[in-house]
Amino acid sequence: MYLLLALLLVYSTTLLAFAFAFHLLLPNHLSFESPITAFLKVLVMMIGEFDFEENFTWDNVEVEMLLFFVTKILVKRFRTAS
Repeated sequence: MYLLLALLLVYSTTLLAFAFAFHLLLPNHLSFESPITAFLKVLVMMIGEFDFEENFTWDNVEVEMLLFFVTKILVKRFRTAS
């Protein structure tokens, strides 16, 4: 974990520069429409993942977060019931 944090610290300026460059050059692309999603896309590209839109678009995240919280509430409810 320490190595990953050190790597991100060293490469953070380069990652931010690429993220803002993609954000400025491709503003109509779904992955680069905001600086935050552009930065996430650059991080995902750095590790070799190609399905950023499928995994990290806001529609998918909202549904997955809703399912996560519903599951968490159900688990807590069953835990306290037993």
